[in-house]
Formats: sequence, C-alpha cells, structure tokens
Amino acid sequence: VIRAFGLLDTYSAMILPGLMSAWGVFMFSQSFKSIPNEYIEAAKIDGANFFWIVFRVMVPLAGSTMAIVTIFTFMGIWDNFIWPLIVMQNRAKMPLAVLLAMFNHSYGIYVGPLLAGSVIQTIPMVVIFIIFRKYFLQGISVTLK
Repeated sequence: VIRAFGLLDTYSAMILPGLMSAWGVFMFSQSFKSIPNEYIEAAKIDGANFFWIVFRVMVPLAGSTMAIVTIFTFMGIWDNFIWPLIVMQNRAKMPLAVLLAMFNHSYGIYVGPLLAGSVIQTIPMVVIFIIFRKYFLQGISVTLK
C-alpha cells in the first residue's frame, strides 16, 4: 500500500499509519459517547448545525482525550523502530531511534554518543508532555472519579 501510493522513503509513510491507529479511534469514540445527549439537543434547539455541534460542543468536551491521544500517538510515532526500518531506505531520513541502533562497530558500541542521542531523543517527548500536561491530568482525574 505504501509503495502503491508512492510514499516509500517519505516521512508520511512513518506518520500516517500512527495517526490512524485503532486505539485513537477507540478513545475518541468512547469520549464522544460519554457526552450527554442534553448538550447536543440544546445545541440543536439553539439552531446549531452538525459542524457547529461537533466543533463547538463535542471537541471542547473531549479536550482531555485529545491531549492523551496526542501524547501517546506522538510517543508511538517518535519511538517507533521497526516500521521506519521497513519503509525508509535513505539513512538521512531515518528517525533517531533507528540511527541509535546503528551506533556500533566491530569492537563494541560507542557508548558516549549512544547515551547522548538517547537523551536528545527524550527531549521532544518531555516538551510535548509539558505542553499537554494540564489536559492529561484532567483526563486522568475524570477517569478516576
């Protein structure tokens, strides 16, 4: 499928399958099912159309779910190893997780660059979590009630 669409050796080949995960669809469907029908009916009474209901009522109420799915999807795509190894052929486009696995030679492993690369690889995940932590914690507190 990736070859048929001409996506081999592109960043889209790594990102698109992660964005269409079954887990994300399941999380969003459960989140939207938990929204009370009264909110949707009230929006219809106010004259809202389908898109208004989705973007002005349902999406704001599913904000914590969006944050959680964003964090976990980003982490899954960022740390993916096997899929980029399959679809990427150009070494310059390979993600850091794949390149770190190549830090070896016939006498052993380059430990210093490997550890430095591992620290650098965690920085974007920490930044994404810091940006979405408020929504992440809201989502956790809602599920614990």
